[in-house]
Formats: sequence, structure tokens, C-alpha cells
Amino acid sequence: MSFTRRKVLTASALTAGACAIRGLFGNTVFGADGAKTSPRPVILATDIGGDIDDTWALALLLKSPELDLKLAVTDYGVPLYRGKILAKFLQTTGHGQTPIGLGPEYDDAKHSDGALARQAPWVKDYDLEQYKGPVHHDGAKAIVEVIMRSPQRVTVISIGPPPTVAAALAIEPRIA
Repeated sequence: MSFTRRKVLTASALTAGACAIRGLFGNTVFGADGAKTSPRPVILATDIGGDIDDTWALALLLKSPELDLKLAVTDYGVPLYRGKILAKFLQTTGHGQTPIGLGPEYDDAKHSDGALARQAPWVKDYDLEQYKGPVHHDGAKAIVEVIMRSPQRVTVISIGPPPTVAAALAIEPRIA
């Protein structure tokens, strides 16, 4: 079994488990001491758009009552393509107000093994301008703004190569 297939199967199992737990407890989140707590604010940095694994991870995150997605940013590759996938997925799943940020463009990603074309038919007619939530064209700056404005600690979940996160750290090292 390939590494990618294992990741997809793991994401499937985790999604099913999260849905089962949510069904038992609803949207209530409990801390280690059993007391009700607020969901943890998170930023997702993703290279969504090649294999399906990042899409599964985003679905799991959105179904996890203990997490509150404050921003989703694209990482590595063609930011408009990845941004369109994020926007359309978030919109389709009822999360169309979630801010998204576009990461930097990388020339070598344009010449990849064709992974970028896998989800292209789904977003070929999608116009990023129709997305109702904020679209930040500088994803690194958006990461910095979300973290620095938040009264709570923000967890960055990076599930791909991290150039957007690295760029955010270069802008403001205090976010680490």
C-alpha cells in the first residue's frame, strides 16, 4: 500500500471517529479536567489540490468541535488553483465565511508530475471572486495578522511544505 493511500485511509478513519464522537457529545468541548472549554483557534496551511489527503484533513478539521478554523492558507504551488479549491470546498460545506490566504507561487510546482490537475475539473469554472469570505492575496501576512490579533494562542497546522508559514515567520518571528 502506498504512503499516500495509507494517509487517505487514516484520514477516513479519523473523520469517521470524529463524526461518531461529535454525535455523542454534540458541539460541546471538554478540557482535560472535564470542564467545558472553548474551541482552539487554528490556522491550516495546506498544499490542497494534488492528492485527496489534504481535503480529508480539512474535512476532519471542520467537523472537529475542539478546533475553530480562523484562516486557511495555501502552501507550495499555484496559489490561485489551490485557493479556488479551498474556497469552493469551504463554501460547499457551509464554511464560506472562513478567511483564506494565498501563498507564494513556485515555478517548479507548475512542472510537477500532474498532481495539480487532479482536482482542476472541479474548480475550472469557479471564480474566486464569488467567494463570500475574505481572500488575502498575501497569505503570510494574513497568518501574522490572525496570530497577533488573537487573544488566545493560535495553533498552526501545516500539512504540506511550509513556505507560507516560513514567510510569516520571516515577517514576524514573535508568532512562533
